[in-house]
Amino acid sequence: QSGVVKLNDTLTSTSTTEAATAARVKVLNDQAFGVGQDIVDVTAQRVANTTYVNSGLKPIQIVVFLTQTLNQKVQASKDNINWIDVGFSDSDAYIPSFITIPVGWYYKAGNFYKWMELR
Repeated sequence: QSGVVKLNDTLTSTSTTEAATAARVKVLNDQAFGVGQDIVDVTAQRVANTTYVNSGLKPIQIVVFLTQTLNQKVQASKDNINWIDVGFSDSDAYIPSFITIPVGWYYKAGNFYKWMELR
């Protein structure tokens, strides 16, 4: 029927002809990365080579400035067993590592002088 909009109140619909309800759009917006999150300086709450987990409801972004020493790393892991090197130090410069940590993932860093998180 012309001029009638059919509403769909599911998050899993693949319809290209129905409109999402306001309630479903709000749910999706609330889950969006960066929405309702703030950048927080967590330097005082973090300890080098200690494992942390993103136990929140959204991915987080971490920014770690490693010290100017060789062989310092920022790492992430899905299972807290197999670690991926996602950031490295350099003896000549403070190079920030910007990493997105999915929900449920683990993360840690070597010696650092600044650590910020979008959470």
